Amino acid sequence: MKDLVARNYAPATVDQNEQYLGYFFRFLERQGVRDLKEVGRETLKSYQLELAQGKTLKGTPYSWGTKCGYFQPVRRLFDYLEKTQQIFLNPAELIRDPRPESRLPKNIMSEEQVEKILSIPDLGTPMGYRDRTIMEIFYSTGIRLSEMVGLKPGDCDLEGGVLRVCGKGFKDRVVPIGGKAVEFLKTYIEAVRPRFIHSEEAPTQLWLTKKVRMPLSKTMLQINVRHYGRRAGIPFPVTPHAFRHTFATHLIKNGAEVAAVSKMMGHSSVKITQIYTHLTQVDVKKAHVETHPRERETKETVPEATPEYFELRRIEA
Repeated sequence: MKDLVARNYAPATVDQNEQYLGYFFRFLERQGVRDLKEVGRETLKSYQLELAQGKTLKGTPYSWGTKCGYFQPVRRLFDYLEKTQQIFLNPAELIRDPRPESRLPKNIMSEEQVEKILSIPDLGTPMGYRDRTIMEIFYSTGIRLSEMVGLKPGDCDLEGGVLRVCGKGFKDRVVPIGGKAVEFLKTYIEAVRPRFIHSEEAPTQLWLTKKVRMPLSKTMLQINVRHYGRRAGIPFPVTPHAFRHTFATHLIKNGAEVAAVSKMMGHSSVKITQIYTHLTQVDVKKAHVETHPRERETKETVPEATPEYFELRRIEA
């Protein structure tokens, strides 16, 4: 773990790696393996098999991402042991990750659903105005939950219409923000946020709560978004990540370049963003209706296939 800290990995990533390695070490104990030098390729394949058969607390099988997430720290561990010459052969070197699943993001809102959920917060209250502003920014920028919670007033360039966010691995990026969201954010910073400040020493975080000097937490923000989703009658749990998926899908659907959307979302590769191009395939039905010759209006009517119809056709024949 010290190696990850030295390489400037996020604390959450370090904690997760420590948790996953703990799972691996418990597996080795059950296998009777007490020394990492005794771990061979077959041991790691057995571990992969256990992950393939693993289930979540809800009883559902581990996703492809979860299985890879559990095994990746193990791969890093043996890479490190090999580099530091604590082992001569790396048993994880030729172990491949399981084949990726072809799964598209779920819970993507339509434009009508977005308009509905944005209309729910009570703009006559500070908290309602704050929550509306947060959801406007989620939809306008597609930033992550952690990036939203980490925002500070100084990260908001209202004149330039951009936000500076700190993404995964402490990588900063600049994200454009739409005019409507800028209007809400400007009013929040100038007129609403001061209502949450009850002392001379102003908190550094952008999003605040009614409690003195208490910033809005990830958990509370998620609860708020789900609450508005239920009130809007949206038939699935609305999360900050649902806004992120919706942002990308709507941009690409309306003609945005995949590379531009990838940069806005802070993806490490354009390939990650390309999955959203598959989600826009719902428009193929519309294209079919508008362009296929048989979909054009004609005078021909389709007969009803009633018993009388078939009987008449038999007599005529």
